[in-house]
Amino acid sequence: MAGFADASGAYLPLVCTLNATKVTEAVRQLLGVDHAELDALALASVAGAGGVTLLPYLDGERTPNRPTATGALVGLRSDTTREQVARAAFEGVACGLLDGLDALTAHAPTSGRVLLVGGGARSGAYRQVLADLLGRPVVVVDGEEHVATGACVQAAMVLHDRPGSAIAAAWGLGHGRNVEPDESVDRDADPFVVLGLAASASEREVRAARRRLAKEIHPDRGGDAVRMSELNRAYERALAQLREPAAQAVAPPKPPAPPSAETRRPGRFVERDDASFAVSVLPVEAFKALVVAANSMGQVLLEDPPYLLECYLLDPVECFCRLELFPEGGGSQVALTVVTAEGGAGPPPTVDDVRDAFIAALSAY
Repeated sequence: MAGFADASGAYLPLVCTLNATKVTEAVRQLLGVDHAELDALALASVAGAGGVTLLPYLDGERTPNRPTATGALVGLRSDTTREQVARAAFEGVACGLLDGLDALTAHAPTSGRVLLVGGGARSGAYRQVLADLLGRPVVVVDGEEHVATGACVQAAMVLHDRPGSAIAAAWGLGHGRNVEPDESVDRDADPFVVLGLAASASEREVRAARRRLAKEIHPDRGGDAVRMSELNRAYERALAQLREPAAQAVAPPKPPAPPSAETRRPGRFVERDDASFAVSVLPVEAFKALVVAANSMGQVLLEDPPYLLECYLLDPVECFCRLELFPEGGGSQVALTVVTAEGGAGPPPTVDDVRDAFIAALSAY
């Protein structure tokens, strides 16, 4: 932080960053859009940009002092969208400005109004993202050339021997439009809220919520690809949160209730693979093929098309299994759970064995 002397003999605490609108300008050029289109892309993505993060130190940085730093774009996946990349650019710049605010807060009061001026103030995305990340209203100040106006206020303070606040009030400065933070930003950061569940939800409930919401918002049902991607992220974060304490526990968690069959009962060995294999068609078609494959290896017990299939297999090994289908990038991702059959012959089944059997059956479909 620098202390700049003002015309009255006092000091103006100043924090300077090197990377602001030039960062979003660089991303705008990479995406091949104009300024209004870049704003629209960024505002079409939810807060957090689906895990895509832009470190905006494209040409070094002054706050923090990183003169040789370069930028980085991380969190990319095969289904990352232009909207998420645009949003990450605005959020990266905003977080850099908030780093500056944190440095300022350590030395000066910052509880007053937040005024937004300069070229970035013309951007609806900058205005909203800054308000959201601050969690407080941002005032987009009326007028133009605010730096020159500030210099005039400094001169008037000396000429009229009056404080700057009095000059600003006399000239009608500091008025503008308030941009309120979106209260849903913090809420949507909670994956359980995105899924419409309580934090005490089970893995089974998380998977069921994903299937239900995918039916509503997947692009092949007339939904939106960005929202589908965010749903997938929330699903993964929710499962990770549920499994973290379980991994630290001494006793293994009780396995979920498996399917039943007339001749066999489920055993105690359970193995699950959340991203076991992929099918290159959407769930409606993938489900049909998996039913045929399951019947060729055993018996289908439960169908909930196109997202859930439970079956009892005799080949490659006697076991129960559950297949859950999730839309992903124009195809389908299959989560596979394998459960032993009580009294079944042969060695315990493994996810790898069952997965390979399904892949072979699908290849022959």
